[in-house]
Amino acid sequence: MIGDRETRQTIWHPEFLVYSGPSGVIDVNGSRLLTRECVTVFRPQIALTARMVCAMARVNPGRWTAEIEGDFVVFIIGARLNSPLKAIRSFADLGGRRGMPYMLKHLIQHPDKGLLGYQNFGLTNVQYWRSFEHLEAFAKDPNDPHSAAWRQYWKRVGNSTRSGIWHETFLVRAGEYEAIYGNMPATGLGRAGRLVPISGSTSARKRLHRKAG
Repeated sequence: MIGDRETRQTIWHPEFLVYSGPSGVIDVNGSRLLTRECVTVFRPQIALTARMVCAMARVNPGRWTAEIEGDFVVFIIGARLNSPLKAIRSFADLGGRRGMPYMLKHLIQHPDKGLLGYQNFGLTNVQYWRSFEHLEAFAKDPNDPHSAAWRQYWKRVGNSTRSGIWHETFLVRAGEYEAIYGNMPATGLGRAGRLVPISGSTSARKRLHRKAG
């Protein structure tokens, strides 16, 4: 599967590492892949053109749920381009090459920072953290990439409304959550914790009671 070396470019993305070329997209790891997922890769050197890069993900047949040990934090962060004609400026406002993809790469390379997993949904990113203390430390540490990007954002936009940013934080106590995935690759919390197959009859209420017990 990885033997096609006529491909022209290697693209890094926090979720996927793929070759892209005339023969399509090939998973670098050569895994047995059953479905296709697409992510947007920004190429600022070409007037911020965005193109879709598709990588393959393994589907887990049947019904599954996700489990994670202890308390955790769900952090949702997003951006909005309020002035599409100023997209290049917005890209720079949002950190440019040291924006969210760079931060996620940094966090993946430093698991002690506390990021358990994440998933991208366009310009929105859902993250799962070990604790709020880990999240807060990363946001404030001047040696981590977030602090500088945050200061740069407000310095660049000033009174302009061309670029919007937002986030929400949820503290989840152990067992007080439920999830179900049917014929899906690892998704959402399933990327941060572990997937467990479901057998027999079940419901959201039953899964919550089982975890709470």
